[in-house]
Amino acid sequence: MNGMFHVTVRNRWTVFGVCMAVITLLILIGVLFAVFLDTPLTWLYFITVSLFIIPIFLFALISILFKATVDGSEITVSGYPGGKYSFDLSEIKRVNCQKNAISPPDFDKPMNQRSGHLIDMRIVTFSRKCLNIKAPMIGFEEMSEYILENVDSSIVRYRRPRGLPKPVYPKKP
Repeated sequence: MNGMFHVTVRNRWTVFGVCMAVITLLILIGVLFAVFLDTPLTWLYFITVSLFIIPIFLFALISILFKATVDGSEITVSGYPGGKYSFDLSEIKRVNCQKNAISPPDFDKPMNQRSGHLIDMRIVTFSRKCLNIKAPMIGFEEMSEYILENVDSSIVRYRRPRGLPKPVYPKKP
């Protein structure tokens, strides 16, 4: 199964679309400001808006270029400014999984896996390479299931989202 499995995780286009909508809104406000308000400080508005537009555009570009591909036992990550890198499943040092605490406990699972469905996964390798994947990404469920099945369970840690109280589980029937 390892040699035949292939899945790609990427961000949805809605992230890029929202960023482009914010940039368009800022430019539109600037143009309306320049046309209807004849003030000598219009140039100051455009400089200030450009300080917001550049990081928003870079975030949108990086988020849409991000791609993590599993091909057999090799994971390849590309799209970040750090370039393209890959690692093998055997190089994984730690897997941090975050679950929400909404669904009821499942007594068939160990205590650390009962708190809900998976919403976030951070994979850290021995060479300090990190990969963060989140539930809204396309292909998240397939990749997270594959990693949890093929990685030693002693390196997988589950945690609940910050700020939530520790769940109280009833005793086993």
